Amino acid sequence: MNGGYLMTARKAYIDQIIRELAIAQTEIEYQCRLGIYDDVHYWEEIAKGLLNRCYGFHLVNLNEEKKNFPGIDLGDRGRGIGVQVTAEKGSTKLNDTIQIMIGKKVYEEFPHLIFFVLGRKQKKYTVTQNVQTLLDFDAEKDILDFGDIMEKCQTLELEDLKQAAEFLAGEISQGGTFGVGSAEKEEAYRKHLSSCSDSISIIGMAKKLPIEMAWIQLRLMDEEALQDLKEKGTGSMPYQEEIRRTERKFDIESIWTSVENMVILAGPGAGKSTLLKKLVQTSLHREQKVIWLSLIAVAGLLGQGKPFDQAMRETMTASLSFEVSKAEFEYRLQYLFLDGLDECGSIRRKIGAEIASWAAAHPWVRVVVTSRPLGYDAAALSDFRHMAILPMDFEECKNYVGKLLEKLVPEDAKQCADWFEKHTENRNIVELVSKSPLLLGFLLQLSIKRIDFGNSRIELYSRVMQEWLQGSSRQNEMKISEVELMCGIETVAYYMTNAMERVHEGAWEKEKILSAVTPWLQRELNCSRMAAGRKAEYMLKFWDERGILEKNYLESGIQYRFLHLNIGEYLTGKYISEMEPGEAEKWVLARSGSAKWHETIRMAVACDDSGFLAASLSKHEEAVELPTGEVFLAAEGLADRQTGAEAQNIYKSLLRFVVSDNEELVKRAVSAIQGMRALISEWDTEYLLELMKSPKQRIADAAYGVYLCMSREEMDQSILRQHFLDYKGRAEHAFGQRAYQNMEETVEYLQRNPKDREVIETAKYYYGNHCSMHGMEILGEFLYEVGEQEWKKEWDKRYFSVFDNETIQKAFQRMNVVNDALLNVMIEIYGMNVPIKQEDAKSEECLECSKLAQGLQYMQATIPELYAFGVDLKQPYCKNVIGAVGVAAGVDAGRIKNELSYLHRKCQENPEFRLYRYMKDVIVSSDWSKAAEGIDEETLLKGIAAYSEIVALPCMNMLVQQDGKEETKQALLKMLYAENEDVIERIGMMAPYIWKEKSAEIILNRLLHERPDVCTGLYRFFPESYGKFRIKDWMEAMLWGVSNDNIALVQNACICIKCGLQQGYLDGEAKEELLSFCKEQFETWLQRKVKCTNCDAGAYLDESGFCPECHVGGNLPYRAFMELLINNRRLDYQELIRYGGHRSSDISGVAYEGIKSFWEENPQGIGEILEQIKEDKCSKYLFEWLLTMPENVIGGYQKQIVDVAEKESQELQLVFLEKMNGLEWLPVKEKREYLKKMMCSADAKVKAKATKVWLVLE
Repeated sequence: MNGGYLMTARKAYIDQIIRELAIAQTEIEYQCRLGIYDDVHYWEEIAKGLLNRCYGFHLVNLNEEKKNFPGIDLGDRGRGIGVQVTAEKGSTKLNDTIQIMIGKKVYEEFPHLIFFVLGRKQKKYTVTQNVQTLLDFDAEKDILDFGDIMEKCQTLELEDLKQAAEFLAGEISQGGTFGVGSAEKEEAYRKHLSSCSDSISIIGMAKKLPIEMAWIQLRLMDEEALQDLKEKGTGSMPYQEEIRRTERKFDIESIWTSVENMVILAGPGAGKSTLLKKLVQTSLHREQKVIWLSLIAVAGLLGQGKPFDQAMRETMTASLSFEVSKAEFEYRLQYLFLDGLDECGSIRRKIGAEIASWAAAHPWVRVVVTSRPLGYDAAALSDFRHMAILPMDFEECKNYVGKLLEKLVPEDAKQCADWFEKHTENRNIVELVSKSPLLLGFLLQLSIKRIDFGNSRIELYSRVMQEWLQGSSRQNEMKISEVELMCGIETVAYYMTNAMERVHEGAWEKEKILSAVTPWLQRELNCSRMAAGRKAEYMLKFWDERGILEKNYLESGIQYRFLHLNIGEYLTGKYISEMEPGEAEKWVLARSGSAKWHETIRMAVACDDSGFLAASLSKHEEAVELPTGEVFLAAEGLADRQTGAEAQNIYKSLLRFVVSDNEELVKRAVSAIQGMRALISEWDTEYLLELMKSPKQRIADAAYGVYLCMSREEMDQSILRQHFLDYKGRAEHAFGQRAYQNMEETVEYLQRNPKDREVIETAKYYYGNHCSMHGMEILGEFLYEVGEQEWKKEWDKRYFSVFDNETIQKAFQRMNVVNDALLNVMIEIYGMNVPIKQEDAKSEECLECSKLAQGLQYMQATIPELYAFGVDLKQPYCKNVIGAVGVAAGVDAGRIKNELSYLHRKCQENPEFRLYRYMKDVIVSSDWSKAAEGIDEETLLKGIAAYSEIVALPCMNMLVQQDGKEETKQALLKMLYAENEDVIERIGMMAPYIWKEKSAEIILNRLLHERPDVCTGLYRFFPESYGKFRIKDWMEAMLWGVSNDNIALVQNACICIKCGLQQGYLDGEAKEELLSFCKEQFETWLQRKVKCTNCDAGAYLDESGFCPECHVGGNLPYRAFMELLINNRRLDYQELIRYGGHRSSDISGVAYEGIKSFWEENPQGIGEILEQIKEDKCSKYLFEWLLTMPENVIGGYQKQIVDVAEKESQELQLVFLEKMNGLEWLPVKEKREYLKKMMCSADAKVKAKATKVWLVLE
């Protein structure tokens, strides 16, 4: 019995040591990956105590005796042992330590060196000095790491083991830990997280499915895509937070394989919280510490004046019975998930800044933030990687629904799936569901019960709410009726919507919601306040259980929010539509001028059976002098409803705008009418026909656009035919205009008459030349249906493809050979698992193969690069390289066997098998040092000389992790002097790691050797090299580089010179000589005629740098020259202004940066420019540039800028209007005054642009 106890205690202590060291190792590796070595100094004390207890040493901290003690950190004077404690595990650090100990004669007092690596040491070490006569050091025995500590602990006596475990936990706990005394807290929080994140609920069905079944895919967002998403919520059309599909999809695993902090953007109900659930579950399974917080709750505590870190800690434990200290919160923390930045009211920008500051102070913690695009400000978190949750396409949606139904109702899954597919044929419903997994859950419930979805959002939301209410009075034992439940949640929605900007002040807390709802129930139900309060409380509980509301626990109490914001807006709209007409009208009109309320107003109009609100909005629009956009809101709300007698009157109001001289109002009116087309019964055809004859083409086109909204039966074929023919005279100049859209839509309604040759020949004229891709499809169908199949096929063959079909087929065949070869190599490396059941694995499960492909950069390779990879795959060494890449990418050898079995079977069964179709983008953080341990240098040398970068780059990454034998260095030197440009560039990249302080001299010698024209890449990588070299020779190489005809070489030489001068290579006359020569060369390039290398026409690039024949831009060295000269102040202010107007964007773009820098240093330059613009003495583009300057630079010139924008040319007015929303220095009141003036402008473009800005101004 006692022996059993000893065994259990020993295991517990060893497990504790292993757990502490393993997690500490992860934290240290994160710090080192980010280049943070200083922050591990606190490990000197921990290492001292640990080594003393494990090895019986008597080490002291030498840095406490003497700051920065040379060479070593710890010392045992009795034994003469000196210990270097370091997170840098390479041979370089070891040799530096030895050199310092010898140079400073530390060996005299501490002759025995121990090198203690924090984490995991290398497999091999190379000592470059003969130290045996001075130092007692054996690289095999005297280099220790955490693994050695763990092994040593296995041999300790129980009491010593206990002391080591308690010391380690206690010492680390002082820096913050869930350690001794806090284990119960950690376990309680882990259980809480697990219970909150282990499943997805199918709302309304009281059923849960494993979180693994959640469908989530991501995509990377560039700056342009992010800006586009931000503008979705401020646009004038109905708000839809949409993230369009792209070819590049990322699995949720990408978040784990990336080392960057992330922001995940998606619309309401799109799966942001579900994403975090999956991440939490993954972290728990991996024994990683994670904290998941609702930012609404954090915002509420910030509103009470609490610091950000305290607010996070209190949010973390709000529903638990304990508190955590700052130290307990931070220690061992690896992932911090923050949900709902957009919901933080008016302080969301402040919270974004707090998150960024906290992340910067805790670089080893991965921070993931979720937000809707609407309300998200990217500025504070600009250093975070941005990703978006992708919507499903309809095929993915159907497949996913099928899998869910098989789990929910296995006996009825097929019938339910058929019902779902049939009732999602409506386009509006499909768009909603594809973007919202939450709504998809609603539709599953309706499908199982065979309930129709309706044809619009309003009908769908109504059916969902009614379904939950069915029988609710029986379920709640008549505590509250169905009517009371519905009216109650509408009241809650109304209150919460109005209080949205006060969330951080606690406006959504339960008690405040109850205080708002209870008086209403008391009045409406004619009951006591106590009874009304009980009903209000039960109502909140009811809707929380059904997934309409979600509660969070705060220190101050429970806080609610709407799980799907669009349903919250729908319920708010419903409440408004049921208010007293005058009160509802007052609410709507008071908010119609602000874009953030537009969706709620549309919902109110859609829910209003009487049509009163639509009529009020339209009437108010007619009564004011300037357009308000209210009639468009009315039309859009009715279009959402798809019913309503008021639509006819709204149509008449919209027709007034069709004849407007304001282009923006015309466009909005036609679009609104198109949305309401199903509700309009009387089109006033005669009036439309009259307008279609207007001499003003804009009015005629708009009227015809309305005419096309009529039913096919009401249209006159002769009118359609004539319009289709008449468009030919405008086709050259109508692209993107209303007439262009009208022509394409006309084709859909034209009779298919094979004898009407005039129409057919006109369709041929439009096809491919004067239409969009969508238009090509429509025209192609038309031509096919009138018997012109052969003509279309011939045209497509000649113009639609660069290659003929035979060439394309050959290309596919070559790529298939490469794909098959890669699959076979992977099978040779990993083998296959033959499944017991021959069930198909799904393509989305091929994660391990995708990780390997990403490690190879296989999916990003060009077609020629893939061909080269095919040649490499035939080489025997390639198998070893790919295996090592798998190690670096963290491929799971067990899981990949299952995937390869599936892929092999698919390859055998399907002649059209394409490996790349089963790959998806994942973000891989490759551990090349780990991979390098299992591959020899000879193989890596072969890989560096490979035909493809796919093989070469991994080999380069692995070779620089090794110490490098002398024969390896000699082999690389020989390869450097060969004439293979690709290999020379690769070696240039590695040179600083291989030859270190000799790298600069070695590269410079090669540049001055024969055939420097093949050394383009060496110029690019020279600045990264270091060590002594001959300045005169460097200057000779640079002069030769910038005077070359090779464009890439010139560009790299300019970059090399810029970096060299920044590092002080030259000064005085030599520097002046070099820069003067570079400026001469730049001016020579500006005069050169350069032939286009993209086409065979032999054309010369024009001044803008583009070919006039193929319209492809050339890669000219303008930007590199400009950056070099500006950086060294060799272009003065006037030259920058002159170059700012150059047709080449490379030149003008760099000039812009130079001028901005000048204005920041000399703000008075802005005043001078404004005066010159008034006098028409300088280019107008400078006005656009100065609008991008921050407020502190604009200074006292705001009024002068507005005056110029108001009184000068149309060009300046349009520029100012384009930039207006971003001008934070201009008050909203002054923006409105300016816009009022511009909307009265005689210039049509200015008027239209001003109206567009006016209608979305907050």
